[in-house]
Amino acid sequence: PRREAQKEAGSVKSTVLSQVQFKMQDFWSVPLSEFDVITVFGVRSIMSRLEDKLTVEATKELYVVCYRFPLPTKTAVYSKDELFIYRFDDTSVNNQS
Repeated sequence: PRREAQKEAGSVKSTVLSQVQFKMQDFWSVPLSEFDVITVFGVRSIMSRLEDKLTVEATKELYVVCYRFPLPTKTAVYSKDELFIYRFDDTSVNNQS
C-alpha cells in the first residue's frame, strides 16, 4: 500500500509540475493579468504602487502572495505572521475588499 501511495503521489506531483511555470520578471514591465499566482518579496515603498497595478490589471482570478510587507489597503484572504495572500479578479477592480 505504501508503494502505491508513493506512486500516486509522484504521478500527481508530475502532473501539477507540468502545469507550473516560474518566471522572474519586472512587475512594472509586464501585464500582470497573464498570471494566476504572483509571489512578492517586496519592500514597503513599492507595495502601494504594486497594489494599484494589480487592481487595474486583474482581469481573471489572480492570487498574490506577499511576504513581509502587506498591500496597504487590500484585505488579505489569509494572513499569518508575515505572510499575506490576496485574491484579485475582474469583480474586485475598484473594490478593495
